[in-house]
Amino acid sequence: MSETPEHLLCQGRAVINELDTEQPFYFRFVDEHREAEGITVDAIRVPDFSVNCGQLSEPKDVLFPTYLNLGVGQFYIVDLPEPVRTGIGCKNEVEYTFIAQHDPVCDTEDRSRENYAHAEIRFLRNGVYKRGSSINSKVKFDFRVHMVERVTTVITPS
Repeated sequence: MSETPEHLLCQGRAVINELDTEQPFYFRFVDEHREAEGITVDAIRVPDFSVNCGQLSEPKDVLFPTYLNLGVGQFYIVDLPEPVRTGIGCKNEVEYTFIAQHDPVCDTEDRSRENYAHAEIRFLRNGVYKRGSSINSKVKFDFRVHMVERVTTVITPS
């Protein structure tokens, strides 16, 4: 795999604002995050969980170009948790919403790093996304547990 597969190149294509809810999403994980029953919560990165859209890629594409020995997990948008509220009744009440957002990696100086299929699972805090914003630790843990119960392994780490 020395060249980026053609279907992962951006080639001037626009961001997809509404993702197909029936498509799978793929992500990679290391062997240490694998269990007999699936994956551990450590395989689910939060916030800003990097994935590939299944309508634009194949499972093996998340391993390109340098992660060929890792595993690949799969889930669907409908697998994302319902919104969660913390601090109910307090002045610092927060509602967390989980969304999939197409976030292609384009216009890099190195075309081998382009990935039009790239998306992120993002945490909205009171409806607003801000990279690096703090997320309640229980919300993060519960998100991970929820997703682990829904992920299937499509490629086992070697």
